[in-house]
Amino acid sequence: MRALIVGISGVMGRVMQRLAGQNDFYIVAGCDSKTGISALRQVDCDVVIEFAAPSATHDTLAYAVKNRIPAVIATTGHSQSRTEEIYAAAKEIPVFFDSNFSLGAAALAAAAKTVKKLLPSADVAIVETHRAGKKDAPGGTAKKLKAFLGNDADIFSVRLGDERGRHDVIFSLPDQALVLTHKALSREAFARGAITAARYVLDKGAGLYTMENILYDA
Repeated sequence: MRALIVGISGVMGRVMQRLAGQNDFYIVAGCDSKTGISALRQVDCDVVIEFAAPSATHDTLAYAVKNRIPAVIATTGHSQSRTEEIYAAAKEIPVFFDSNFSLGAAALAAAAKTVKKLLPSADVAIVETHRAGKKDAPGGTAKKLKAFLGNDADIFSVRLGDERGRHDVIFSLPDQALVLTHKALSREAFARGAITAARYVLDKGAGLYTMENILYDA
């Protein structure tokens, strides 16, 4: 699988480079968020993977649609209008878009939905912990969990050190509590998830795909 990486000079771009050459995954071209994909000439690739700033996504989608190749959008922090652009592109090409590309986080969301049904009277809180430099708070994963669990679920955001990403979903009942936790131990969890997502959409038709598709198709 030949990938074009948008955001190749960023933290996740460098992680992707470390994984290149493994399991038939190759990076054939890349650009950073500031330069953008529009600066590249046409690249012979199978998929575009974006780990970049939200401002890069417009050009990434335009490139993917123009060249009729799948796009994996692993960038977070999009505005509503930018998110709508992603949905629009998915009507023309396969687009894999999620707030968290670790399979464990997808399983956490599925488990939390099940617990919510089993314990409908429980008070619910989501605690998300990320590195000190993460700009969006709450992050996309916490927002997604809240959407699954209902508006009565409170979100508490912590920005601390170099935390890779931890999410706790707390169900509180009288005299007891149930806590579901997912913790990323390495950024490779997200990079490997993006590669898995890229493989998943290679043979798919136009549409919007998420980690739940991989989880339930496994």
